[in-house]
Amino acid sequence: MPALQTLDLAGNKLTGTLPASWSNLSMLTTLVIGSCSFTGPLPEEWTSAPGLARLTTLDARYNQLSSLPGGKWDGLPLLGTLNLNDNNFSSSLPEGTLPAVWAQQMPFLSDVEANFNYHLTGAEECHLPDLFSPIAISS
Repeated sequence: MPALQTLDLAGNKLTGTLPASWSNLSMLTTLVIGSCSFTGPLPEEWTSAPGLARLTTLDARYNQLSSLPGGKWDGLPLLGTLNLNDNNFSSSLPEGTLPAVWAQQMPFLSDVEANFNYHLTGAEECHLPDLFSPIAISS
């Protein structure tokens, strides 16, 4: 499926961990995996170059994902929308900020949602580093 541009699996109650091999879907622009039962981390292979270089929308809400990649996010240079609502992330956002490196590595990021991640500390009052242009944050 090398030409696949949109993958919408929302509401299919799929289980297990997210496949790192999806980073090979080089033409993918929209990935919707909400309302499934995926567990484990968001694969670092997705966020590190070459990653999902054409992805503009990642909707992973209403799963049971446990962690975000701690390294580079340079594999998502066109990402504009990131929805991580209602998961089980157990990491922290330093002082309630989004990582400043996201502004450099994802310059089109304009909508980030991380509501109802009760173990994601710092998300309650998220604010943006000065590097970001105005962006909608929901937490």
